[in-house]
This record gives sequence, C-alpha cells and structure tokens, in this order.
Amino acid sequence: MIPNQIIEQPISLSLSTYTGQWTEVEAAHLLRRTMFGPTLNQIRAAVSNGLGETVSSLLTIPTINPPLTISSEEAIASFGQTWVNSVYPAGDTQPTENARLSSMGSWLMENINKEQ
Repeated sequence: MIPNQIIEQPISLSLSTYTGQWTEVEAAHLLRRTMFGPTLNQIRAAVSNGLGETVSSLLTIPTINPPLTISSEEAIASFGQTWVNSVYPAGDTQPTENARLSSMGSWLMENINKEQ
C-alpha cells in the first residue's frame, strides 16, 4: 500500500435487503460469482424467479450421488457401486488410485454446473 493513499470505502456494508433493479445484468453478476459460467437460460430463469428465490436456490445444498466405480482396475468396490467408503487394497494401490481418480473426474464433470 502506498502511504497517504486514499482508500475508498465500499458503498455499503449493510445487510439490508437489496432493493435495486433485478435484470439480466444483476442476475448475471450474481450467478457468475456463485456458479461456473452460468448459461443464458440460467440467467433468464434467475430474472424470472426473482432475487429472493434465486438466492435461496443458490444457498440450497443439492442432493448429489457419490462417485461410482467406472473401471475394472478398482480392486475393492464393484463396477457401478460407490467406492467412497471403501478401503485401499493391500499391496500395489496404484491401479485402484488411478481408477478412483478417473471416477472422481467423471463424477465432477457430471455434477459441475448442473441445471438448478
């Protein structure tokens, strides 16, 4: 920080309810900061739903299924079952670790930015 620099204060630190406009511009601003690249349909839905409902839906934790075994290299959990609570096998764990990383990557891509 430069000495004697004027630090501009934020407009408001209040927790009072937002009363400004709720258009695609404001909705896009909110969604860009709370999602991974919102779509135009998501922005328009947020405007249509209103600010209150949009914020509520963003703060609601969705039910997400755990990642499933997608590789025969997984030594403990059977194909199509979750490995989340499974232990690592004794001995060489690299194939199981690779299988779980692959499963986790697939699961993440499936769940990232799901339509709300």
